[in-house]
Amino acid sequence: MSQVQPWSVDSTVHVDHVHVIESLPPDQQSWYYRTGARLFGELQDACARTPVEPHLHIVRTRDNLCALLRGVIGEAESGHFPLLHFETHGVERAPGKTTTSIGISLASGEVMPWRDLAPYLVAINEATRLNLIVFVSACYGLDIATLFQPLEPAPARIVIGPMRAIDVPEIDRATRAFYHSLFRDRDGVAAATAMNATIEPSRMPFLVLTAEWMFMQILLGYFNDATSETEVAARAERVVVGMILRGMPPAVAARQREPLRTFLRDRKHLFDSTYRRYFFAEKYPEIADRFRMTYESCFQEASRTDEEVTSTLAESAEDG
Repeated sequence: MSQVQPWSVDSTVHVDHVHVIESLPPDQQSWYYRTGARLFGELQDACARTPVEPHLHIVRTRDNLCALLRGVIGEAESGHFPLLHFETHGVERAPGKTTTSIGISLASGEVMPWRDLAPYLVAINEATRLNLIVFVSACYGLDIATLFQPLEPAPARIVIGPMRAIDVPEIDRATRAFYHSLFRDRDGVAAATAMNATIEPSRMPFLVLTAEWMFMQILLGYFNDATSETEVAARAERVVVGMILRGMPPAVAARQREPLRTFLRDRKHLFDSTYRRYFFAEKYPEIADRFRMTYESCFQEASRTDEEVTSTLAESAEDG
């Protein structure tokens, strides 16, 4: 990596470029709707006494966005630490849904699904050694968190966004407060607090989720759902039946039933293998020094924070 002197949010997150990506429909080109352009102006002031460089990108189509993200991958691979900030429209959730896996709407009317953004984000996050921050300033922007899957590499170190529909004045107040606080105090928690204080401080309309918290919560849910005795027995039986259908003698296949159950019950093995892939520790062992997580500590921490954070998420979803 080149000798970049990044600005640090804390001891584990670095930033030296902020890319504001604005994509608004043709009928919203007046200054009132130009939240990205206004944020860029604020960032020029907020970053004036830091080594961080703000950039504004006006994107119209999906192809434009993909080309931009490929450029950011190259930037990260050369040793920089980009932060991605999206100023777009979100996609409405289906009735009764608390999250959506759809994505963001671009100026062209095209939708960029979260799953199609994932490979670009993962590549940037890997190149920065798990330092990528992604802020989605769009209605239901926090739905980008659906990209976090413990069996896959993390798409970001931190994601930020609203859990509900959000209007232009709220976006202006929230993003301005967040970045001015962040670049002044280098404290992510204080910045998140300042951001939400401009709207509904007690309800946290914007949430900040970290890769490690998402790992613990989703993996814990997976363990509870997929490694219960009932599910283990059912999964082992499906494998045994498959062996028989492929021609293995039933008596031989039956002898595999208990070893399969033992393997499927081995939560620690699953934790260890998913941890290395999710945090890029297989390729960059030094990352493990930043995230010293064990199977035992994962469950202790998840149990401690689950009730508090899940309650906040539920309240925010109700507001939406």
